[in-house]
Amino acid sequence: MAERKRGAAFFDLDRTIISGSSVFVWGVVAYRAGMMPTRQLLKDGKDYLGFKFRGAGDAKTEAVKNRVLQAIKGVHIDEFHALGDDILQRLLDDVRHESRALIDLHDEAGRDTYIVSASPVEIIDGFAEAMQMTGAIGTVAELEDGVYTGELAEPFCYGVGKAKAIARVAAREGYDLDRSYAYSDSIGDLPMLEVVGHPVAVNPDK
Repeated sequence: MAERKRGAAFFDLDRTIISGSSVFVWGVVAYRAGMMPTRQLLKDGKDYLGFKFRGAGDAKTEAVKNRVLQAIKGVHIDEFHALGDDILQRLLDDVRHESRALIDLHDEAGRDTYIVSASPVEIIDGFAEAMQMTGAIGTVAELEDGVYTGELAEPFCYGVGKAKAIARVAAREGYDLDRSYAYSDSIGDLPMLEVVGHPVAVNPDK
């Protein structure tokens, strides 16, 4: 008898694993490093309060993506990575206790665990490692000679893009998506939730 494929567990990041916004955390750290103007940080702070309590729609997420890409355009990847330790600690401090317990539950059940986020992969790679998760699936910005161009290197990891990214990882690793789990707060992640057999709404938006 052929061995049955195992499932995996896929977690959105913002308002699912953490209570707030990973991109806003990046913005605060980037501002202190001179990569973000004061006016933009103040606007992001106002948007963050709305996101924290209501979530974000497609248009808002697209706008944040474009803002981040423009902020890092012309920046060397080493400058981005230099912000990593400060960003990582802030994210770890914001982890929801119930999400930590869910990740541990899946780990104990033998399922691999992944973060799936629209945030830049540079932000979430180290966070996934610190959380002792299997890996991270995020938005990948284009680099030329180690410098960000302001464009994407791969499709935006949001909406249908998340579902396609999960399907690629499942095909590569041999996961059975019917036996897999996905967790998110946002209706924007409906494609991600629909691609697995066990979708779960966590801290759902309105």
